[in-house]
Amino acid sequence: MREPRTRAVFSALLLGAIAVTTAAAQASDPKSIREGEAVLDSGIHIHYLQAGEATSSKAIVFIPGWRLPAYLWRNQLTTFGPIARSIAIDPRSQGESTKTVEGNSPENRAKDLDGLLHNLGVKKVVLVG
Repeated sequence: MREPRTRAVFSALLLGAIAVTTAAAQASDPKSIREGEAVLDSGIHIHYLQAGEATSSKAIVFIPGWRLPAYLWRNQLTTFGPIARSIAIDPRSQGESTKTVEGNSPENRAKDLDGLLHNLGVKKVVLVG
């Protein structure tokens, strides 16, 4: 009777180790896309996708067109992630970011982007839209 229980425990431990190893490998893989959300001083939540060195103060930032989500930039994130920090955002009222009926002006979107970059520690940026 001990053998089936031992196998079950061993299997559970092995599956847990595989899951932890896979998660660690994805976090260190520059092509791996990670999701995040920044809460800005205005209370707006900006959702973003990121690949590459997360601590770099330089980044390529991809901004989708009106009503489009950040995930449309996935190919660019996996392409540029190995050579540069790459971030794709869901601007306010788009994708998974906060939806609001007011404040959807270019000026507020620029403030949102500035706040997000400040939160992420990005000082030098190349914008792609």
